[in-house]
Amino acid sequence: MWIYVGTSKKSKDILVEIVKEVAPSSSEELIKDKDEDQLAHIIHEFLIERGKYLIVLDDVWDTKVVDFVKKAFPNNESQPRGDRIMFTTRQRLWLKLSALILTIWKNCQKGIVLSCWNREFFGKTRECPIKLRGYGNEIVDKCCGVPHAIVVIVGALRGCLGESEWKLVKDNVGKHLISKDDHKSCLKFVQTSYNHLPQQRKAAFLYFGVFPQGFDIPAWKLILLWVAEGLIKSDLQGSEIEEVAETYLSNFAGRNLVMVMQKRSNGQIKTYRLHDMLYEFCIIEVERISLFQQVTPDSCKKTVLAKVCHLRKLGIEGQLAFLLGKSTKGRGFDSFQELRCIENLKLLNNGWSEELHLPPHFFSLQKTLNKLTLSNTNFEWSEADMLGQLECLTVLKLKENAFIGKNWKPKKGSFSNLQVLQIVWAENWGTWDASNRPFQSLTHLVLISCYDLKVVPHELADLPYLQEMRPMRTFKAVSSAIEIKSKKLRRQDPESSIKFNLIIFPPPSSTN
Repeated sequence: MWIYVGTSKKSKDILVEIVKEVAPSSSEELIKDKDEDQLAHIIHEFLIERGKYLIVLDDVWDTKVVDFVKKAFPNNESQPRGDRIMFTTRQRLWLKLSALILTIWKNCQKGIVLSCWNREFFGKTRECPIKLRGYGNEIVDKCCGVPHAIVVIVGALRGCLGESEWKLVKDNVGKHLISKDDHKSCLKFVQTSYNHLPQQRKAAFLYFGVFPQGFDIPAWKLILLWVAEGLIKSDLQGSEIEEVAETYLSNFAGRNLVMVMQKRSNGQIKTYRLHDMLYEFCIIEVERISLFQQVTPDSCKKTVLAKVCHLRKLGIEGQLAFLLGKSTKGRGFDSFQELRCIENLKLLNNGWSEELHLPPHFFSLQKTLNKLTLSNTNFEWSEADMLGQLECLTVLKLKENAFIGKNWKPKKGSFSNLQVLQIVWAENWGTWDASNRPFQSLTHLVLISCYDLKVVPHELADLPYLQEMRPMRTFKAVSSAIEIKSKKLRRQDPESSIKFNLIIFPPPSSTN
């Protein structure tokens, strides 16, 4: 018998379902006014009379449920009958449970899955047309052996035998599996796994959606980004925070929320990948909780932005040449004057087709914009002066060659209200000159994979509010960061509430 458990059923609910299975004709009378012990006794007596049994408890979240239910079943060790209790779970850690013969349902072998796919779609008498077999194989691969996923995709393709239709589904498997409008989709199953995450880990899991779909994510890079974004909730400092992040990743893998693609020789996980339907879930959930509104550059027309003039958070990802290309002379950015309340802006460039520049109209955002993220835009460092004039800007994140060039010397008094500065992988950036005393309000500095940066400016030691520096994989600048720490600690008032902290990753002892 097959009993679905899930997250909401209590022990008594499960026992009632089992009674209905073992005694369907008289179940209503048997379960009336019965408590849990009485129901367990009824099940025990029926199963003794009926002989051997196989029961599957599907989607179990609490081991106490299994421990309680198994008491209702015969257990005669002197005369074993070959009975079996099995359960499916999303928690690998439960493998250590004893007293039950456990079966963890893993991905089926591809040949079996393909047979299941063909039988579901074409029946027992027909075969998949040769022209569609390649698409079918790719679709099955993307379902990763999950039976329910295959059933959902079969439903989406029912009655469709055209190559174009199969190709469309093949390219959008994740969207079909996680469709909000289809009650048969896998959304509820993914949602349940997500809801069971501790609250502080949910944002870290959704961060997987930042990477491209189907991308093998390096564990070290994800951890650095988590730490830089403040997604690791812990009172620990330094390398111990990275260890906490490692437990996050292991936990996600243990819950089958991510796929482990490669391991290191010491057994640690090297790369991860997110299943397509989980990727789609991350995108949907991020939009639902309004972390940010993600759009493409070609959708940023004046008529569109005028309708959302009160938008506070906006992320633009794609070929930004449409907005910031040299050939447009910044005219593509004119429409942003419609955004009167924009506070958080992300510009993520995916194309290399044209040189990009910050347009003059960017300065029109100075009255409202307080958080700005740039990625892969390849602006010249000299153009950063325009950002330094944004009087409300408090958080600036420059990722993956947001600016290029060997030298950066901010103007005097620039970035006067900036509190958080994060720079990730600025290729060839070797010299940072802060002799003009910018960043007078800076509290946190994060440098990730700035391999060519020789020195962190010693003037930063004079910043009155600087509380933390995090040079991560920025090896050449480590010694200067340590010198700044020494200066800060010498000048630090023991009675002051502002304390300085330096976090270096990897720690200096392991950088050689």
